[in-house]
Amino acid sequence: MKDATASSIEANLLFTRPVGDALIGETEEVIACIESLGFRVAATRVVPGEHVLVTCDRVQVLAAYCPVPFEVDDFSGANRPGTDPLADRLVLEALGAHSASVRLLVVERPEAVIGAAPAERRLLCWELADLLSENLGAQLVFWSETDTLFSAGEFARSAPPEETNPPVLDWADTRTPIAATAQMQAQEHPGAHVFAMSPEDELEELERHRLRPATAEDWARLSRGLAPEDAEDELIDEETARTGTNAGLLILLMALNFPVAMSVLLYQLLRGQNAHLAAKALCVTALGVALDQSGMLAAALALI
Repeated sequence: MKDATASSIEANLLFTRPVGDALIGETEEVIACIESLGFRVAATRVVPGEHVLVTCDRVQVLAAYCPVPFEVDDFSGANRPGTDPLADRLVLEALGAHSASVRLLVVERPEAVIGAAPAERRLLCWELADLLSENLGAQLVFWSETDTLFSAGEFARSAPPEETNPPVLDWADTRTPIAATAQMQAQEHPGAHVFAMSPEDELEELERHRLRPATAEDWARLSRGLAPEDAEDELIDEETARTGTNAGLLILLMALNFPVAMSVLLYQLLRGQNAHLAAKALCVTALGVALDQSGMLAAALALI
């Protein structure tokens, strides 16, 4: 499987589904990746469903789609990163199930005055393989320079090898644990709520628990540093205070002017935000009026 041309770097991405059209859709991403590594793109040729050819100042990059699978025997003797028998078996099963591939080739531009160094071409091919493997959903990646067959996850955890040295997997998770991050933030900002997740993620959790979209009030509370659970408590406290205040005002209004109080109750019942409170107050008032008119209210009060 090694390429005979010493100046070229090659990788093959293996898929279980057709990705010809999807590959063409990644043209802009490919160009952006090339330019991010310091190469100046001079021309691009795209053949729909077949290949993307990018000519740069010092290299040429070919990403070609092949709808025909490789023979499994083509990979006999290929190296594998790590020594996990289960991973080896899963990779072999994926190899037998693949149906298409994308060939990545990075070569020196023939007419370039100063070509790219092998390390530059190797890094470019590796980054493009990593990009397309993730975006297109490759199952396997074959790195021709070292005859190494990776699963997509293994390739994502590896770094470009130096010349023909085999790649080394980095099994360590370099991300800081969420709990440790939260503890450090709590020490820096005592008393403030520390988001174990981002505010956006916390709102998504909040939406799942409430079964409704997050509102502007939710965003406002999060902007003030309140956790979703604190926001729920604050919301309950606000509703309790509002209910108590409205009830007190209605009682005072009834004592001063009964017809006006009844009008306010009817308005709240029909249009207000506290319709449930107004309905209860209206029922109690109606019961009181009925008892008063029947003479039973005075008798009931006398028994208290």
